[in-house]
Amino acid sequence: MGVRNKVLLFLALSVAFVLINVLHGVLCAKELKERKVAMNRETSNPTPERMQQKWPGSDSHSVKVAAANTSRAQAKGNTHIESLAWDVMPLPEKDADAPTTKLKTFSICACPKCGSTSLFREFFKMVHGKTYESMNHKGPPWIQKLSNEKLWTRIRARRKTSWDNFTKEYSFVLIRDPKERILSAWKSKVKCDKIKTDVGARKIFVPPLLKLAELSRDIAGNFTDENGDIMPCLDLSDYLSVLSKIHDLGREGIVNAHFRPQHLGCFLDAPPNMWTVVTTAGAPNALCKLKYIALRSPNTSDAGDCTMMKAHQTDPLLPNLTRQDSAILDRITREEYVLLEKYLLPAP
Repeated sequence: MGVRNKVLLFLALSVAFVLINVLHGVLCAKELKERKVAMNRETSNPTPERMQQKWPGSDSHSVKVAAANTSRAQAKGNTHIESLAWDVMPLPEKDADAPTTKLKTFSICACPKCGSTSLFREFFKMVHGKTYESMNHKGPPWIQKLSNEKLWTRIRARRKTSWDNFTKEYSFVLIRDPKERILSAWKSKVKCDKIKTDVGARKIFVPPLLKLAELSRDIAGNFTDENGDIMPCLDLSDYLSVLSKIHDLGREGIVNAHFRPQHLGCFLDAPPNMWTVVTTAGAPNALCKLKYIALRSPNTSDAGDCTMMKAHQTDPLLPNLTRQDSAILDRITREEYVLLEKYLLPAP
């Protein structure tokens, strides 16, 4: 082999060696990056086994509850989301016979479409000794905003931020069957219908739902309200598909509270077994339990009717769901049922 050929061979081998080293470095860097991403994902989205230690369960439900809370970390990481729970404290009264002289400090929570209007109208009557209807109040803010001092003049309420000694506090939380609640929210806020619904809510709720799901507004329907305004809306199948996409994207913890799962609402910071009373608005003793927590009266069950008033009640929703719609509804409410199943059972 001539000198020239030897030089060319040497140069070719040198170039090949350099290329191999460069390629090896690129592959190593890529592998390291993937490992870091995997570690970050594992940290920000803990496994059910890790969450089991952070999220107390309730007796036989502890493992199921742990599995149901892998998305809690995402919701808790969004600091702009306000707690649904309130700390309530009565103001001092000069009048010894004022209703609030018997009122005690406690925590209260009710998710939208869980019967919150009924709950807070009952509580308003306890606090002020008169009905909310007699005030002729026009919202917003609505009755659910307990910090509205122009309406709630005898209490001070603030969104709950401290949970350190929660098990030592008196507390009341209202829940609802998850599927009933999802369907009720559709009929009230999203459905393409203006009969017995909150028509104006469509403009408020439908566009943000589509944006969160990263879907085009073209999939929305519309109808004209009595003022001639065009209202965006969704039929039931499209609505459930939108919620399904939001869950698939891991954004169910930041969706509007009307559609947010209950385990990411009132129970984001404290599971059901840490609340003093967990009940539905339709439970036969719901009102007496509220009086017990708010007034610490042990004999409220003997005070007559213990059922809550009905307010903003939508018609019973028993739509004929397609197989696909049923599957979506099952999937997006599964975690709620794991957490709430024993509290949804009829009282013995």
